[in-house]
Amino acid sequence: WFVNSEVRLLQTYYDQDLSQLSVPNTLLDESVSRSIPKVRMHGGINFERPMYFNTNFTQTFEPQIQYLYVPEVDQSNIGMYDTTQLQDDYYGLFRDTRYSGLDRIAAANQISWGLTTRVLDDSNSERARFSFGQINYLSSSDTPPTPNNITQSSEESALAAEVFFYINRQWQFSGDLQYDTKNGQANKSQLNVDYHYSENNMVQLNHRYTRNVS
Repeated sequence: WFVNSEVRLLQTYYDQDLSQLSVPNTLLDESVSRSIPKVRMHGGINFERPMYFNTNFTQTFEPQIQYLYVPEVDQSNIGMYDTTQLQDDYYGLFRDTRYSGLDRIAAANQISWGLTTRVLDDSNSERARFSFGQINYLSSSDTPPTPNNITQSSEESALAAEVFFYINRQWQFSGDLQYDTKNGQANKSQLNVDYHYSENNMVQLNHRYTRNVS
């Protein structure tokens, strides 16, 4: 089992040359100093047991939970330079940030949970894995995640899941899904089938789906 806790203070200073803007933006300030605290607690526990049908294999059960708090701070006076919303896959549930870059630090008051189960062979190699989880938002955030000002309106994130099968040294299968449980539709999905026909050569069949590409 593990428990990690951390408290951070994020201090950023911007010196913006507004004369270089092609379109004037009256919201931006030439000089901005931003201080934002962050509190994060992340814990989990790993169980394992022999498989019922074959004691040479081991099955694990790995629940984990995280609490993240970042206060809401008005950042509209900072330009959008290199900030992009990160992908909402299973591993993204336990990040401490929603975006790449520093132009926007998203407010957060949320609990993330996830469950993973694996099948390991007698040499502890992973033969199969299935994970799913979700984020529950305890309060709404008005921080725009992307330049098009999309805001978080739901009380929970999409349900994120991933699956992996190691059939043999030649064939492997993997996939992931982000499913909107509120609207009953998939936001993103991906399926991969890998065939390793020699030591240095592989053929992959891949299918990707995104509901709102733009």
